[in-house]
Order: sequence, then structure tokens, then C-alpha cells
Amino acid sequence: MSLYLLKIILGSGLLWLIYHFWLQNAKMFRFNRAYLIIALLAAYIVPLLPLHQVEIDGSQIYVINEQMEPEIAAPATSTIDYTAYLPMALFITWGLVSMVFFFRFGKNLLAIWGNVRRRRAQDIGSAKIIYLPEKQGPYTFGNYIFWSDQERESMNPILLTHELAHVKQRHSWDILFVELLIILTWFNPFVYLFRRSIRLNHEFLADEAVVYEFDNRKTYPYLILQHASSQAPMALSSAFHYSNLKKRLSMITKKQSLGQLWLRKLSIIPLLGAFLFAFAGEALAQTPPPPPPPKEKSKSDLPPPPPPPPPVKAKKAKKNIPPPPPPKPFSFDKPGYQGIRVVVK
Repeated sequence: MSLYLLKIILGSGLLWLIYHFWLQNAKMFRFNRAYLIIALLAAYIVPLLPLHQVEIDGSQIYVINEQMEPEIAAPATSTIDYTAYLPMALFITWGLVSMVFFFRFGKNLLAIWGNVRRRRAQDIGSAKIIYLPEKQGPYTFGNYIFWSDQERESMNPILLTHELAHVKQRHSWDILFVELLIILTWFNPFVYLFRRSIRLNHEFLADEAVVYEFDNRKTYPYLILQHASSQAPMALSSAFHYSNLKKRLSMITKKQSLGQLWLRKLSIIPLLGAFLFAFAGEALAQTPPPPPPPKEKSKSDLPPPPPPPPPVKAKKAKKNIPPPPPPKPFSFDKPGYQGIRVVVK
């Protein structure tokens, strides 16, 4: 777990540095918006991907026999190992701080919802305008534009176009996504830098929409400076007078060639590939142990020979003996028997 947390901090820092020094000053605001969201997701997801295989020798794995008799425990000492309580203390600290951020997030959402619920909304295209009694600059959350009631009659169409750009491009979803990451990983310092970069990129996109609509590159910067000292809006909203005016003004008048922009876009592919290779997770692959050498068997190890099978008695074959011929009747007419007299008593 500690290795994963270290990877997301280092990974998000590296991806933010790439944006800050290579992409931020390029006029490709939609590409930069996609990069910031994808980079944040990659910093948290890539360390979980098991792309690297680490082989473990199976012969080095030892099996613990649970039926072994336990050793006699050593006599207890009075010293206490406080390092055993360190993970629990860190988990409790993380939970408490996350709850603080969560309650702050919920408070801001309830404040916005309270203004929406208490006041009547005016439909204007895909957005709704909520007029507030306080005197402050306009700001946007979701599809609601919050405007001061004192400026209802003198509504500037340039400011309205700027706020409508936030609504149409759904910038509030990006802010909510980063705020949820801050609640869960408030210990990552680069998440706050990502949030600042995302909000500034939103202003670049809205300024670009105004310049495209009114074609007023020369007069629009003066309008930004005029509203720079307005009251700060809600924390989750997108406001016209967002800070870092110097960069916004320079981006309005900046010109870049199409070749330079494509060079920066294409250079991101190998950088993201290197990041994927360096920060991906590891999968354990166990190699089977080699088979044991053949053991020479002694005579005592050989199994006893099987008993001989019982002898099979041969059956006598029956011979077909022909019956003796019947005796021939005796006759004295044969030669040599003449003159013999037989007396039977």
C-alpha cells in the first residue's frame, strides 16, 4: 500500500510538471483539458495495472506447518512496541482529515443549492440565471449562472457569453472530480496544483469563446481588468475574475503556428508511454522448482516379487476307443481240428 501511495504522488507530480513546462503555454486548450483529466486518472490507475512480471523461484518458498508445536514464549518484558500502532494511527489521521474536507465540500454544495432553492431562476438557453441580492461578480456552477440583482438591467453580454461557455462545456464536472480526489488523497500536494491548472484552463476556454464570438482581442482584456477586484465567488464555481490575470491576458493575444501545436501534442505519446512503463504495477509469477535428482534404490527398497501363479492342471484328453469286434462262432471244420472230440461236463 505504501508503494502505491508513493507511486501516485511521484506520478502525479511528473505528469503535472509535463503540463506546466510543456503544454500550459500552448493555445490548445481543449487538448490541455483532456490531458489534465487523463493524467490525474493515470496517476491513480497505472500503479494498479500488473504490466511487469516478477518471477519468484518456487524452491525458495517455505511452507509453514501449522501443526507444529509452538515454541516456548519468552518471558514478557515491560517495553511496548509503538511501531505496531503506527498504521492504525495513520489510518485514523487520514480518516479525520478526509472527513474535514468532506464536510467543507458538502457545505459548499449546500450553499449553492440554497441559493438555487430560495430564488427564482430565469431560463436562458441551456442555462438558468439566479439573481442574488449581494453585489458580486458572476459565477457558474452546473447549468446555473449566479448574477448580482443590482446588475440585472445592465447585464454585459460579454460576461454572459463567458459564463455560458462554462455551462456549455460542463466545467463543473472537472471541478467536482478534483474535489473528490482531494477528499480521498489530501496528502498528495500535486492534486492541488492540478486543481489550479484545471480552473485556469477553464478560463482560457471561456476567454477563447468570447474572443471567437465578439472578435474583440483588444477591448476584452480591459474588461477582465475591470472586474478583477470583484468579490470572490463560491469555492466550487467558475468565475469570470479568476486569479492569474497575467496568463489570461497573454493567452488572449498570443499566436502560435499549427506545426508547433502538433509537435507538442505528438510528443505527449512517448512521454505517456514512458510513464506507463515506469509506474505500472507488478504481477508475481512463480516458477516451478526443478525436479529432484533420481535416487538409486537399494535391494531393501525394492518391492517383494509377486507370488507365482498356481499351476494349471492339464485335462486328459478322452480318446475314442473303438469297441472290440464280436467273437466269431467256433467251427470244427477248420483244418487241424478234425478228429477232436470235445466232452462238456
